[in-house]
Amino acid sequence: MKNLRKIIIMFLSIITISFVVGCSNNAHESYTTLIESMSNDGIISNSEAGFWPGEYFQRNCAKEFICDVLGYSLKGKYDRSVVYKYNSYTTNIYVCDDGIEFGVRNNDGKIGYINLMNKDFFDTQPYLEDLENSEEYCRSYASEIAGTFTKNLSTYKQIEEEPITRIKQKDGKSYSITYYFFTYYKEVAGYNSSDYISVKMTSKGYLASVIIGDTDVFESKSFTIDKEVLQQKIDEKVEQVYSSSGYIVITHTVLDQKIGKAPNGRFCIISDVSIELTNDDNNQVQTVLELITLL
Repeated sequence: MKNLRKIIIMFLSIITISFVVGCSNNAHESYTTLIESMSNDGIISNSEAGFWPGEYFQRNCAKEFICDVLGYSLKGKYDRSVVYKYNSYTTNIYVCDDGIEFGVRNNDGKIGYINLMNKDFFDTQPYLEDLENSEEYCRSYASEIAGTFTKNLSTYKQIEEEPITRIKQKDGKSYSITYYFFTYYKEVAGYNSSDYISVKMTSKGYLASVIIGDTDVFESKSFTIDKEVLQQKIDEKVEQVYSSSGYIVITHTVLDQKIGKAPNGRFCIISDVSIELTNDDNNQVQTVLELITLL
């Protein structure tokens, strides 16, 4: 009987420890605001959240992956992994023999990234003829591509970045290629969200790359965000961060905000904040913080 009691106590202890460890990443209260990243001006150097360090790493995953996507049959060897900015999952990147890359989401095995810009792409694309009305054609084609990666593209809004034109010289002649960027994103609780699909096209009418964010992660989710409390927490964090740095905050402005899901499972508001500082020598400095406010 004593042995049985000891076993039960040990079992309960293991459950308790597991529960505590499992919840440790989610222990912060709602509206807790943390530093995600900062300018490299040396004033602040430590991230408190560090959800998206932007660094590649190695994982123990399938060494090869075969998939059919957008009419391409791809077979790649595992190369590296990364947690792309604002994604809640890890992307495992595979490289095909011809240099084409694609990424596989570790949470569901779906494609999260395709890069068709291999050596052959750059050796041929710039010298092709531009399509007539290439931007309109690419916009329509990009919409078709994006629609294959989400349930209902009609619920997404669209952003178009400024096209970029590159010039290449060959045999004494100049050739140009223009890249068009189309991003489709879901608006959640009045914020741009990390549920997005970004498509890069060429003026020749070809797909260059696709990056897929946290598609459908906000399905069946609803958020009531107290914007006054959110702003208060941002204000407090900015003051607290620089209170011991030898600088005084003159003013700060939220430049941009979006809603996302962190890799630890917590939904959050990501805020880019521009800050104007001064020190005892009246030197003024402009800097930027990226803050994460947990919901």
